[in-house]
Amino acid sequence: MIMKKLLLTVFTLILTLNLSNAYSIDDFEISKSSYEDAFKELTSLESYVMENSYTLTDLSTKNNLLITKLQLDTNYSAMSTLEGAEPPLGIPSFVWGLCCGVSGIAIVYFISENTDETKKALNGCLVSGAIYAAVYLAAILSSTATTY
Repeated sequence: MIMKKLLLTVFTLILTLNLSNAYSIDDFEISKSSYEDAFKELTSLESYVMENSYTLTDLSTKNNLLITKLQLDTNYSAMSTLEGAEPPLGIPSFVWGLCCGVSGIAIVYFISENTDETKKALNGCLVSGAIYAAVYLAAILSSTATTY
């Protein structure tokens, strides 16, 4: 009975913490000026290419400052997305493996396509299996320990 209350409390706490992070309003707000600032360099590159009929390889061979800056920015953003990979649906990958088992691992694998996140889900599944085995073993031992 105590174990059920403890597990219920832990899962309620995990669910509450995840739901409190899910309702961030600022995630989907963007102003027109910040949008235009983000694409300012790309727009200037596009107008330069259209005026002079250049291709991307022409600009790369000439070491144009616009294309060099653009390539540096895209390399940086690609690296930052790999380093800060977000878990699927905002739920930590460990919790996917802990609560859903093998299907949780599959969900993480197919949604995130990231081996580190998949390993976290696998660890959660292994912890879940170890907890299940410990509870099952304790139940067997307690049932055989009773005397008639």
